[in-house]
Amino acid sequence: MRKTSIKTRLLEVISKAEIDQIESLLDDLWASGRFTVQQPPGTGLVMSLACDPFDVRFCFGEILVSQAQVCCDDQPGCGVLCGDDPQRVLLLAAVEAAELRGATDLLEGVEVVIDPLEQAKSEHQTRLSKVAAATSVQFSSMTKETVDFGSLGE
Repeated sequence: MRKTSIKTRLLEVISKAEIDQIESLLDDLWASGRFTVQQPPGTGLVMSLACDPFDVRFCFGEILVSQAQVCCDDQPGCGVLCGDDPQRVLLLAAVEAAELRGATDLLEGVEVVIDPLEQAKSEHQTRLSKVAAATSVQFSSMTKETVDFGSLGE
């Protein structure tokens, strides 16, 4: 079984992390002296494509994204997120660079932050599933009913 990368796990929960957590993680990573910012965080636009009901692709519009590039011992890593979020995109780029470099020891603090965020997300999904299940309708009772149409005008 393949282990999920830290960057993939971080992408799943990064929007729920507090900004002070993100800044603290960045401070810890920068303190190692192994990271350099190659491309500072900036914003850009990405074209969003969609398909109509006939599978014809069309341009739905543009999406604002933040992007950055960070190197860990000359190993580049990139981060891209929707919206204007420079700290989060820097963290994503740094995590990718460290993972590609094999310096996972630098990312222990990131995993400590990810674990409770994943747990909270899982609990939230469980609550949503229970709420949705409570509103489900059982149609199996319809098969037991019989309707007498003989009284409709004969």
